[in-house]
Amino acid sequence: MNKKVKHKYSNSNNKMRVLYLGSQGFPFGSATIQRQIQLAKSLIYGGFDVTVVNNRSLHSKFIAKRENMKIHGFYQGIQYLYSSLLPYRPSNFFIRNSIRIIGIIVEFLVIAYFKFFKRTKYILLRTHQLKTLKYYYYISRLFNLELIYDYVEFYDSLGNRNNQILKSSKYSFDYNVVKYVDKLIVISAFLEKHVESLNSDVPLIKIPPIIDFSYFENIQFEKPDKSFFLFCGSAVYDDVIKFIIHSFIESNGVTSEYKLKLVINGDSDQLEKLHRYIKSKKCEGIIEVLFKLPYLDLIKLYKSANALLIPISNNLQDQARFPFKICEYTASKRPIITSDSGAIKEYFEDNVNAFIAKTNDINDFTNKLNLVIKEPENADIIGRKGYELGKSIFNYKAYSSELKKMLLKNLQSL
Repeated sequence: MNKKVKHKYSNSNNKMRVLYLGSQGFPFGSATIQRQIQLAKSLIYGGFDVTVVNNRSLHSKFIAKRENMKIHGFYQGIQYLYSSLLPYRPSNFFIRNSIRIIGIIVEFLVIAYFKFFKRTKYILLRTHQLKTLKYYYYISRLFNLELIYDYVEFYDSLGNRNNQILKSSKYSFDYNVVKYVDKLIVISAFLEKHVESLNSDVPLIKIPPIIDFSYFENIQFEKPDKSFFLFCGSAVYDDVIKFIIHSFIESNGVTSEYKLKLVINGDSDQLEKLHRYIKSKKCEGIIEVLFKLPYLDLIKLYKSANALLIPISNNLQDQARFPFKICEYTASKRPIITSDSGAIKEYFEDNVNAFIAKTNDINDFTNKLNLVIKEPENADIIGRKGYELGKSIFNYKAYSSELKKMLLKNLQSL
């Protein structure tokens, strides 16, 4: 990491500070952590100091060591610390639960310290649990801090990807979220409309997935021996993975000596289930499953793929969300094959800056794969057009000014 960046952000005394809470693995991990990194960088670019507090870790000791995770450190100019006093998840049950308690207690003391000694004005929170949101809301009231919530999913739809109906109840996260926040960041137009239907007076800003394009541009890659399509996602999206496998098998990729690479985040049972499915389709030789890749290696794969795949359904969950992979894909300058659903229709145009298939239509998605195989030069042009779109829309610097205005709006003397 650039030491000058570290010095700049760790010794400033005249900036307001944002405490980023609700994290359990920063700075390494899934799209959740990447969202935190990019929002933190956007805030820093806008003139704030940011400290991410992890009250525990979900990572193994091996991952923590491989990624050089510390109890306290800096990542891309962002200060972070582990109030649990360990940057990994202990294997011992009793130690693990003791660490969890320690993490909560120390986190409370850290909040108090930053409030009274570090000009902290805000809590920026990421959680999907209503009880956790309530907890930090009362913490914010105790310390007279503003609570800004980053809203990225319609959480009541999780666990049922066929859900098409909005349901309200006293236990619903999505229908109670506005009661326990001061301001909101929303990731999609769907969530923006939902919040406004609940309380149009809550200050909010829409920030889609964002990325540091300069970080991607500095990463080199080697041309692969064989052409391949790539999908990166969670094993939770079992329906999406099977859709991709089916489309690839039906495409000309098999006879054109293409491979399909699946970078999957999941537990051992989920991965084993996926391997069994691939074996049942008799395509082990042309489909490769990768997992727990270092982020640098993942980006190299993005940049060397013939096309990056991300089919999106038309269910409630996918209408509300905006996959972080979209901004990563555009930053890679490779063509994207996706579906005409949700936020895709708001930003992309078929055969201009992406290949957009009809939602849930395997034949149409297969046709898009075939287009990339048949017209690789045109696919490269579309990939570059996607990059140009992404650099203006999904660049973390593009939202710093608006984000700053939203945070400073109606700010009381804290």
